[in-house]
Amino acid sequence: MAAMVFLTIGTGYVQAQDKTSDSASELPKVYLIKEITPENLVKIYEALGRKAEGKVAVKLSTGEPGGHNFLQPTLIAPLVRKMNGTIVECNTAYGGERANTEAHLKAAADHGFTAIAKVDIMDADGEVSLPVKGGKHLKEDFVGKNYLNYDFTVVLSHFKGHAMGGFGGAIKNISIGIASSGGKAWIHSAGTTKDVSKVWGNLPEQDNFLESMAEAAKAVTDHCGDKILYISVANNLSVDCDCDSSPEDPRMGDIGILASLDPVALDRACTDLVRSSEDHGKIHLIERIDSRHGMHTLDYAEQLGMGSQKYELVELNRLFGMLAMAVLPRHLSQIRSVGCGCRVCGFAFQESFARTAPWGRLGLSACRDAGRMGDERRFLACRTGFPDWYSGHAASDIRELAIH
Repeated sequence: MAAMVFLTIGTGYVQAQDKTSDSASELPKVYLIKEITPENLVKIYEALGRKAEGKVAVKLSTGEPGGHNFLQPTLIAPLVRKMNGTIVECNTAYGGERANTEAHLKAAADHGFTAIAKVDIMDADGEVSLPVKGGKHLKEDFVGKNYLNYDFTVVLSHFKGHAMGGFGGAIKNISIGIASSGGKAWIHSAGTTKDVSKVWGNLPEQDNFLESMAEAAKAVTDHCGDKILYISVANNLSVDCDCDSSPEDPRMGDIGILASLDPVALDRACTDLVRSSEDHGKIHLIERIDSRHGMHTLDYAEQLGMGSQKYELVELNRLFGMLAMAVLPRHLSQIRSVGCGCRVCGFAFQESFARTAPWGRLGLSACRDAGRMGDERRFLACRTGFPDWYSGHAASDIRELAIH
């Protein structure tokens, strides 16, 4: 299935693949920042416009001892602390040094994760089942018992290759990743066994495994509703996953940070950016993905209704630069193209930039007329272009000023 990729540059969209009748406004957005920094990880989370509230589970891989490509605590710490999140994991089904809770917590500590947040091995006290709607291999998904204690899930994935799935991204992170040890065996065997000692002798046909992974992921997304979001960091792009104690070194350079509210779109965007990269080293990761028929996971997840492989790619480092220049009249058309939708930045600019003639000429009425956008991005201009002003005003005050 061909994907539609749009890249936001200036005032328009650049179509990267085949034409479609879908309008860009109807497509899920995938945000991209190429520079991988702790600050940009927070920035891309904020761009999603969905606040992680309540008791927040941050699902990531703590990394198998011996490996070194997993997301580093220094990179993710500001984001995890911003949402007061708990890092969550479940024990493995393949043995190794994270197969039981005590060893798993030690690995998390050794890798620096317990220094930045609480770590919860969710199946330490057992498992619970979530229903799988519309599955042909699985009727239920077995997840760590403690998962039900959380109000919101942040799926923080390291995008890379994978020996069995072809690649690991958002869908794998919420299926295999949130599954209990027995639940992992259940997925790997396409619903044949939960016995981790028997699973590796009961492996199904490859597509059945990939489809089971998508079905388990759907159980999680159905459980969460809109209390979930997805961020993937495409760095250290090895053909091997973070569950490998001796992963192959990356052969291609980093891509960036991507985020979406649609896990299918996000995974598809990551794979598309690998394929479109000018880095010759990509051939190794592409071979790993295709030799495992990895894209079938996305085809089937889309069939299940989990999301879309057609999406709009919004490169935020370009967009932020554009919004930061929004005080200049010649950029008003660009403001319209992204649709600020509120007059908050008008107040912000008048307060913070009263001495700048260009903004004085632009005026508040122009800000009001600059267009509207969905609630998920309503305050994007003032909070990204002028973060000092934005952070000094309560969200309730901002909404009071907004034009709805």
